[in-house]
Amino acid sequence: MNLTRSSILLCLLVAGSASASTITTLSVDFESPTFHVGDIGGNPPYSAGQGGWFGFGYNSITNIVAHSGSQSLSTSSAGSLGKSLDPSLGELPSGGFFEVGFGTDWWAQGWVNIRSGGTGAVMSLGNGLGSCPLIQISGTGVPYLNSCTRQDANEPSFGAGVFDQWLLFSISHTVAMGQGINFGITNGGNIDFHRSLDQYTGPGTGNEQFIALSGEAYWDDISAGYGPIPVQVQLPVPEPGSVLLFGSGLALMRLRRKRGILAR
Repeated sequence: MNLTRSSILLCLLVAGSASASTITTLSVDFESPTFHVGDIGGNPPYSAGQGGWFGFGYNSITNIVAHSGSQSLSTSSAGSLGKSLDPSLGELPSGGFFEVGFGTDWWAQGWVNIRSGGTGAVMSLGNGLGSCPLIQISGTGVPYLNSCTRQDANEPSFGAGVFDQWLLFSISHTVAMGQGINFGITNGGNIDFHRSLDQYTGPGTGNEQFIALSGEAYWDDISAGYGPIPVQVQLPVPEPGSVLLFGSGLALMRLRRKRGILAR
């Protein structure tokens, strides 16, 4: 068999990924019997509701649209909803927090269906000091990353075609990336947006307690954990040049380098 250098490197990357283990610390699909159609909670503000979700404003479980199963979470422009990253789980390495420091492979992702004509959608990580909106799409279809510190007005708008369909929001970091962090917004087809920041210190203190969702949108299949990020959509096979960039320590499928700090 005649293998090129790129082919050998790709085989090594796949083998290395397969040998590592993924630990999921949060996984929720908003299905019964844990969840039923109706108000999920948050009234009065920050009270624990269905499945332990808390927040404010009107947020509900609905059967109007779902990514999997028959139910999803609906959030509104006047509210926000959060869920503990389950500090009771014994595999959490930091004694009760979701560790997003440099020395940990960690990830968070979720499916979102943003209603057209609304305010957009935001996925955040936070703790007692507040939350940082790490990945979001505005009501006009513009993607923003790490908007605790900046909003890049130069990002091209997805336009109206980004709304009323299921998109995967993803955030991930590996020890090998050093201070880098990856972001992704994709539907596995015509929308395939990936960016990498070269520096971050972690939202807040780096010890996160909850994931938060807001905006006029439906949410489904929210998860977070440690190790390799689970692949939920079929992404394009990277070109050999992209594989070599990954092997040299840069982010896979990086479109361009951006700088920022995830800190308040």
